[in-house]
Amino acid sequence: MKELAPALIVSIRFGGILKEKVINIPTKGIINLHSGILPKYKGVMATFWAMKNNDNKIGTTLHTIDDGSIDTEKIIKTSTALVNRDKSYLWHVLELYKQGATDISGY
Repeated sequence: MKELAPALIVSIRFGGILKEKVINIPTKGIINLHSGILPKYKGVMATFWAMKNNDNKIGTTLHTIDDGSIDTEKIIKTSTALVNRDKSYLWHVLELYKQGATDISGY
């Protein structure tokens, strides 16, 4: 990764925790698209947990990754959508990531 010398790293659905040696590589930092509304829903499967808890609103959060902690860094933008009980979990996730892609492109 260091040899690539990226200015910015964009993380989407990455299943691990980035280590400090990777976090320090990009000159403009790392942003992550989280599949839930932070800080309420941290960790994996955030949309699932929001729907299981019968929340009426779900969303994505675009945030920085500044250290090795999980979903606790500076929030750049949160986008929300209403839950449609006639649609599946997968449908909701796909709709959220469409908006998330727009949020990333506007960063």
